[in-house]
Amino acid sequence: MAKFYCEYCNIYLTHSSPAGRKQHAHGRKHINNKIEYYTEFLIEQQAQASQAHYQNNPGFYLQQQYTANNISQGVYLPPNFIPLPSYNPNQ
Repeated sequence: MAKFYCEYCNIYLTHSSPAGRKQHAHGRKHINNKIEYYTEFLIEQQAQASQAHYQNNPGFYLQQQYTANNISQGVYLPPNFIPLPSYNPNQ
């Protein structure tokens, strides 16, 4: 009779009967290992998705640097900006 291997706990169950498997599946350690496994899986999937997004949109982060929330001292002017002379109608 073949032993049952639990992927979440990384162990072979010595009692591989259906009742032994059920008892193991309802155990505290197995449930915690299962939660940890899927949490790591979701984190990896999110990391892969974000890396794919970064590779497809390389200018995205440069565009996000100069949004209205990041500008603290007013409007940024281009480096070749020439200000207009001041106009005073009383002179």
